[in-house]
Amino acid sequence: MFFKLTHKLSHFLDIQTGEAYRVGVMASLLFFLIAANNLIKIVRDSIFLSHHAVSELPYLYILVAFVAAVIIATYTKYTATLSVIRLILGTNAIILSNIIGFWLLLTYFSTGWIYYAFYIWSAIVSVIAVAQLWTLAEQIFSLEESKRSFGLLSAGGTVGGSLAGFGVKWFLPQSVESHHLLWVIAGLYLAPFGVASLGATSNCREHFQKRVGDFGQAGRNSRLEYR
Repeated sequence: MFFKLTHKLSHFLDIQTGEAYRVGVMASLLFFLIAANNLIKIVRDSIFLSHHAVSELPYLYILVAFVAAVIIATYTKYTATLSVIRLILGTNAIILSNIIGFWLLLTYFSTGWIYYAFYIWSAIVSVIAVAQLWTLAEQIFSLEESKRSFGLLSAGGTVGGSLAGFGVKWFLPQSVESHHLLWVIAGLYLAPFGVASLGATSNCREHFQKRVGDFGQAGRNSRLEYR
């Protein structure tokens, strides 16, 4: 019954044989990450504006742009040859540890610089985490597959972002302080960590690692030719 339903759904969504697993994994990753990104934006704005004036935001935006430019340039330079799946796992592990650290700081050491640091951090990790997923998607889907599948992947992210917005609407009236929602964000980042781990093992290895490996080898060959 389950396989029959899956077959009908794949046919309706124009998912070809061999694509369903990859589409499911990538749509799930985007669902959780876009949900986390939307929620973290709401939390950071709520926390920052609770302690600083709106007039400080333009200066904060300039600071975010400057710090992001430095960090992303450094990130791009030193991660170009790394496996994307391992990079996603490593990035999510760092994000999870950072979330716990910021929760401790916001709970027990509520000083002015922490709100600036949290805002800047949240803006940068959101960009990097989502960019990594689309990089992975480009590697594991061919051009023809991407034309069929990327709309479904985006739909997964849209649903996740929408549910995160509705979730905040439900949580806030429950007298929950904004910084405690960091645990919800941690859960949303932990979920793609598990999905990505699954994508790097057994059943998915043939689809993911072969394509990512081929892409990485092509990239290395192009760099050698350039040199």
